[in-house]
Amino acid sequence: MTCTDFVFPGTIAVLATIAAVAGFQYVAAFLLMASLVLFAWLRKLQPKYSTHGSGVDSRDTDEMLQTPPQLKRHKLWPDQDSSFRDLPGRRVILRGVNLSGSSKFPVDKDTHVHDNFYKTDSISFVGRPFALADADRHFSRLRARGFTFVRLLVPWEAVEHKGPGEYDEEYLDYLLAIVRKARTHGVSCFIDPHQDMWSRWTGGDGAPAWTLDCVGFDISSLYASGAAITHQGYLATNGMTCPLNHHKLAVDTMFTLFFAGKHFAPDLKVGDVNIQEFLQGYYIAAMARVGANVCVVHPPLRTPLLPSLCILSLSHSPCKTETNTI
Repeated sequence: MTCTDFVFPGTIAVLATIAAVAGFQYVAAFLLMASLVLFAWLRKLQPKYSTHGSGVDSRDTDEMLQTPPQLKRHKLWPDQDSSFRDLPGRRVILRGVNLSGSSKFPVDKDTHVHDNFYKTDSISFVGRPFALADADRHFSRLRARGFTFVRLLVPWEAVEHKGPGEYDEEYLDYLLAIVRKARTHGVSCFIDPHQDMWSRWTGGDGAPAWTLDCVGFDISSLYASGAAITHQGYLATNGMTCPLNHHKLAVDTMFTLFFAGKHFAPDLKVGDVNIQEFLQGYYIAAMARVGANVCVVHPPLRTPLLPSLCILSLSHSPCKTETNTI
């Protein structure tokens, strides 16, 4: 209950008191009755939030905000100006949130954590952005506040951190479960294969460590040599932001090889495959694996799984293409 619940009813109650003192008993009775009715009616006009809210967002009701239903995937198409449009061609305003910055790094590997930063064989993104057990609580809160859309971050590292072609099936199962939970609450998922500054070891997030290893970088020496400014190395004594790495050796090298390795490094190969084809091939295959897992057909179910509530985008990935939505 807030102070706005009392303003108008309170004013009328004061007028009723004045009328009673002045001898206008019938007027006072009418005003008092009106204040009680208005008090009850105004409470019903308050925003409806989940009973699990906190602070001023807590309300004693299970009702949610009335929001237009989210358009399904087959009714949306991407425009070249970074907008979504509906079938008649109108821009669509999506009511959603980013989910979330914590998904950029593994569990127990926050950017301020220095221990085992260069140990890459025992990481997991299961639990990013939140534990599966908490999913209903988070999605119900979002839906109660009128949100029907989330930008769900899925870094390449989360899918394929073990090595080329070795997918983290536990994480993929977790991701599928999260998308299913979102569906039960009427929330659509925009799968964002997110990256900033290529990887965690080059000052951002995204690609797995083995992508740096295969071109000859020693990830444990990148910060010390000045080839990259990492959060773990720099935050101890200074502040930093991701753009500081835009023109550092490690980031520039990796993006040059990813986009133009055939031209600038034609002899750099992994086996018999040029580095450009190697990096792009494994990246696209990993994202295709994500798409097959959450957006298309799940063989054990023999039915389309979330065919209308999940979108996979490459628009914020290292490999941005004109046709960037699956």
